[in-house]
Amino acid sequence: FDDPNGDYYFLKLDFDGELISEKTFGGNAEETGIQIISTQDGNFILIGSTTSTGAGLTDIQVTKVNNEGNLIWQKTFGGPMKDTPAHIIETKSGVFCIAGTTESFGSGYRDIYLLWLDQNGNEIRHKFYGASDADGSAKLMELENEELMLFGYTNNYGATSRDFYLLKTNTLGDSLWSKRYGGDDYEEPQDFEQTAEGDFVLHGHSASTDPLHDMYTIKVDENGEQIWKKEYG
Repeated sequence: FDDPNGDYYFLKLDFDGELISEKTFGGNAEETGIQIISTQDGNFILIGSTTSTGAGLTDIQVTKVNNEGNLIWQKTFGGPMKDTPAHIIETKSGVFCIAGTTESFGSGYRDIYLLWLDQNGNEIRHKFYGASDADGSAKLMELENEELMLFGYTNNYGATSRDFYLLKTNTLGDSLWSKRYGGDDYEEPQDFEQTAEGDFVLHGHSASTDPLHDMYTIKVDENGEQIWKKEYG
């Protein structure tokens, strides 16, 4: 669609997969779409990364569109280096919370970046988590009591390579506890879910046993204590 660098691509399909409408959003450089969610007011929020606008090499971009894909607002967040989003949720209180990764801010060369926005896309607050080496986000979840659980990765806190990382915060993003899981080599987080019993299942892949990578799944309790781990591959 006339942009060789790449734009966000929004498709609306019917239940048979037939195209209803399509839209593109972006500037002269590269945009990469990451996630779309439906909002409580019947619209959609898209998150992605942009190199067309913003303060740095790559920035987090949040786009709100209506049911037909028409633009309502678009906001960009980040600093002078590379900042990318991983996951967005709309909380019970109607606030958007984005989990991302930043190379512009924080304690290390790459840190976890949590960003809270109001319904108009205005920043409410932000938080950074990490140490001197790399930390990053994969997925965010709001718990029943409105606390947050973030699944990501860390090269810090005793990790010999990249490990799974689970971070629990209160509603304001203040850390309550964090846990690290993994072997002597590289673990890459992909997804996590909460079970009906309130435990968490963390999933990704690992090179700690097989250098070509196995699927790697860990179950932990509500306090992050490991119940079991399995490898498949």
